[in-house]
Amino acid sequence: MFAAVYLVVSLIALPKLGAAAVFSLVIAGQMIAALVVDSTGVFEAVQIPFSLPRGVGALLLLLGVVLIQTQ
Repeated sequence: MFAAVYLVVSLIALPKLGAAAVFSLVIAGQMIAALVVDSTGVFEAVQIPFSLPRGVGALLLLLGVVLIQTQ
């Protein structure tokens, strides 16, 4: 079900945002989800505490999306 929602949202967003922005947002979302999984240890993942460099890295990734989107 999630794959279908992902596909539909991507197809709707692609003409409006452009390929670079859509794929960058997908990667940024995956990175933020990975930070949450790492810091909470859900799904029996090794718990890696959240740190300032990891947070700054995620913010820089989101800033990259904003810079890609600006023309």
